[in-house]
Amino acid sequence: MSIELRRNVTRTVRAGLRYGRRVPAAQRLWHAGVGRVQDSGLARELAARVFDLRLGFGGSVFLHAGKHLVGTRTENLPVVIVLICDATAEAVRTVTEEVAAEQVLSAGFRPVFVLDRPEMAAVRSHGYPVELLVPRDAWDEELFGPWERYLLNRLSTMRTDYSAAAVLPVRGAHLGQDELFVLRTLPA
Repeated sequence: MSIELRRNVTRTVRAGLRYGRRVPAAQRLWHAGVGRVQDSGLARELAARVFDLRLGFGGSVFLHAGKHLVGTRTENLPVVIVLICDATAEAVRTVTEEVAAEQVLSAGFRPVFVLDRPEMAAVRSHGYPVELLVPRDAWDEELFGPWERYLLNRLSTMRTDYSAAAVLPVRGAHLGQDELFVLRTLPA
């Protein structure tokens, strides 16, 4: 864009803003338009993609909060990676239901489940994203090194990709007090 064209555009925009400040109907129209753009999920997603917005501590704009939370501001909630390893299908279902209940009560996070078994039906029924790890017993340590290093590398990558606020390792078939404490103290 040439310098002269940029000056003309700047002058035109400034003149429009001055006009808008003087005319009450233009002010109402401006505020209504801004409100609609702010409430539009499509406009927010488009702006984030075009301008490469980084939300930092809050997560990715494009990660849905599941079926239990709806609204235009849910994409700014912090992301929590829920790690469930060596669990049965029943344990995955129980933990998923407990996380869903906590999410409804707090409306303060978006979970991403990470499993090492293909027990995804319970997680997907709530509309949550799920990642699958290679199980420890199927891992070839001689060829690929320790499974723990693989797990740490995958979790580090996921934490960066999702801009996750926390990684929540779940041991057992229920959320313990420590896990609930982490979920309840996330900044919304």
